[in-house]
Amino acid sequence: MINGGLVAAVASVIVCGGMVATRLYHHKARSELVARRMRQLWREELAREPAILVSSPEKRRLDIKWPVPTRILSFWERLLYQTGLSGRLADLALVTLILSVGLPAAAFGLGAPALACPVIGAAAGGAPTLWLLYHRARLRERFLQQLPSAIDLMVSVLKSGHSIPQAVRAVAEEAPVPCGAEFRDVLQRLNLGQTLPASLLISAQRLESFDLDLITKAVAIQSEVGGSLAELLEKTNGTIRDRIKLARQVKALTAQSRLSALIVGVMPFILAFLLESMSPGYLTPLVTTETGKTLFVLAVVLQLAGIVIMTRLSTIKV
Repeated sequence: MINGGLVAAVASVIVCGGMVATRLYHHKARSELVARRMRQLWREELAREPAILVSSPEKRRLDIKWPVPTRILSFWERLLYQTGLSGRLADLALVTLILSVGLPAAAFGLGAPALACPVIGAAAGGAPTLWLLYHRARLRERFLQQLPSAIDLMVSVLKSGHSIPQAVRAVAEEAPVPCGAEFRDVLQRLNLGQTLPASLLISAQRLESFDLDLITKAVAIQSEVGGSLAELLEKTNGTIRDRIKLARQVKALTAQSRLSALIVGVMPFILAFLLESMSPGYLTPLVTTETGKTLFVLAVVLQLAGIVIMTRLSTIKV
């Protein structure tokens, strides 16, 4: 029988070697990218091309050949871009690789069942992505709650006779994070020569915010047909407030369904812990026999499917 400690040591050496190799490759790729950009600055064709003020994250991707499907890399890159962590793709991939390989190897070396190691690896490897998804959701929620007050401030500044850049500057300086930080980016784009609709559109696409996209369309229509921008923003802001109020009402009405989904999802694990505590070895056949292993995997799959279905049923888009 292979010693578990030896396997854990070999896995640790492989993981550490992979970390060093990844860092070296990432540093080399970044250096080559900088050198390539410096060479492009000397070309005459560059002066005749239109300036790209803000590019999409797909156009800024480094040429990294990870042993990961391209769709996952694109998803990670988009997620990092939306959470304000652009350029950390290599770090995220490296942390995910270490957690998904190192923790199962360490658990196996400490005597964990071989069947549990893939589960530990999947849970540990998915933890950084889940944290980023949670951070993105919180970021969007805070931005949505701050947006009506920010638009009210813009309306007040515009009604007092100031210009659009001054109104955006007021929001950027007075609004808290993340709304203030996002409007600082909008102000920077305005200073670079972009129009207000184009600047707001980039932020709406990054945050995937329907409410900000609604304001963007209203501003775009006003810039084409004319009229009072302050009154248009005020009316649009009233619609946004009504949507937020309706979303809160829907959240309150579906609280019971979401609580039921949480209880159903957590109850089997609590019962398993209580049974194993009151009668040690009671659940041992689930991990020692072939029938028990099959039933255990089937139960976990059905449990996850049930959680997803109940969550979808209790989620209503406003």
